[in-house]
Amino acid sequence: MTQKARIVLSAPAVSAATAAGGLRPGITSRDLVDGLPNPSKYLTCSGDYTGLRFSPLTQITPANAGQLAPQWTFQSGVLYVTRAMNHSWVIDARSGRQIWHDQLEYLRAAAGTR
Repeated sequence: MTQKARIVLSAPAVSAATAAGGLRPGITSRDLVDGLPNPSKYLTCSGDYTGLRFSPLTQITPANAGQLAPQWTFQSGVLYVTRAMNHSWVIDARSGRQIWHDQLEYLRAAAGTR
């Protein structure tokens, strides 16, 4: 599917969100459809509707990547993992053992997996 086709398919969802008041003030439907021409507005989960998860920002380069340092860490000994259809897992980080798994009920019903 081409990028243009993705945008066309996504436009109804944008329109519905706008009609329902789902966009924050100052963010328009056009901002969402346009994607990342303004990299300060990373408005969707993947950056834009192509889903490539590519950022056009240029501050981090191969030349300066080695200078990066963690600003904070969270060490709980568990991993939190999500997947399509709203599956969520908690996994022991040392052993890989599944501690917990869930999928939201309304999505199970929609997927026909009740």
